[in-house]
Amino acid sequence: MTNKKRLTQLICESYQTDECIAHCNYGPCCTCERITNYLVTSGEVIPPVDVGDKVWYIHGGYYNSARQEPREIEVTEISKKKSGKTIDWAFIANRTRYKFSSIGKTVFLTKEDCLAAINKKAKNYKQHIV
Repeated sequence: MTNKKRLTQLICESYQTDECIAHCNYGPCCTCERITNYLVTSGEVIPPVDVGDKVWYIHGGYYNSARQEPREIEVTEISKKKSGKTIDWAFIANRTRYKFSSIGKTVFLTKEDCLAAINKKAKNYKQHIV
């Protein structure tokens, strides 16, 4: 599912118009699709993090070593670049630019998610060696 379709679905689920209920059972309807198109084209999407929020990344994450550990960093800036019709959203933390799409991959919203990723990475590495 594309991000745009997912956004439309979330709007339908929360907006719950009579049109959604009667015609599409919370699937994409005309009203929700118009709202999604407006939000996407105008760049008015609420970022998953805000300035001052704490996020976590895997310190030593470029190497498969036992020294990997979660590190807390603070979001210092929200950045958006427009390239043609697309908008590239990112945030700055620890003087590094992270795309929003990196959340859950290289940077995490909770320490628990970061630890789970470290454990999964370590398990996959051990399986690869054996």
